[in-house]
Amino acid sequence: ALGHALPEADLATITAHVYAEYWKRKNPQRDVKPKKQSATAAVSPRTSAKPIDVRTKRLIFRRDDGRCQYTDSLSKRKCLSTHRVQVDHIQPKALGGTNDTWNLRCLCRAHNAHRAEKTFGWRRTPAEIRT
Repeated sequence: ALGHALPEADLATITAHVYAEYWKRKNPQRDVKPKKQSATAAVSPRTSAKPIDVRTKRLIFRRDDGRCQYTDSLSKRKCLSTHRVQVDHIQPKALGGTNDTWNLRCLCRAHNAHRAEKTFGWRRTPAEIRT
């Protein structure tokens, strides 16, 4: 039945044509139109919105001994606090960072907030908004 569409085609060409037609008909995404990219999407690619999984958090806590890894820029001393330690992205997700272990570290809440303020500027926290 493909004789009229591909009169002098070889077996490889016919197979490729049949596969392409089959895929067009069976592809569940065929009716979905691609989203238009905004100007900001071209500048800063969107990263995964997935939270850090529990296994990765445990690995980071074990690697960093559950201690804050913040290093003071003047004294070059590490904080090493164990109070309210959180997993932090070295390269923030908002700036293209990932949840890979090499991009994660432990920071105490105070140093995590300090670093966020340095990176993104002062912003009101949810607790401040409620009061």
